[in-house]
Amino acid sequence: MVGITGPPDQSGTIEVGYSVLEKFQKEGIGTEATRALIKWAFEHSAVRTIVAQTFPDMSASIKVMKCSGMSLLGVGSEPGVIRYGLTREQFQKQQEALLSGTINQQLLP
Repeated sequence: MVGITGPPDQSGTIEVGYSVLEKFQKEGIGTEATRALIKWAFEHSAVRTIVAQTFPDMSASIKVMKCSGMSLLGVGSEPGVIRYGLTREQFQKQQEALLSGTINQQLLP
């Protein structure tokens, strides 16, 4: 399951979240679904930045964020949580690199 927490805030930021049943984890489902949601979200002009949060010890969640093109932004909105994000400009550059063959989607940061 993937989703967003609500409409963009005043700065154009939305937060995505995801969860995959344990028996389906480590199959790329979370990453594929998160990438699709990010692509869909950036089709809306009001969205400027997409963020996601997790705990630092949740390596699978961090991998989903990194494989979806996000990079570490710093501390999250709650104690002990870290935040990753992706701007529209970063997303566009990644898409251009994918189309040109400069990077492979599986090699996204």
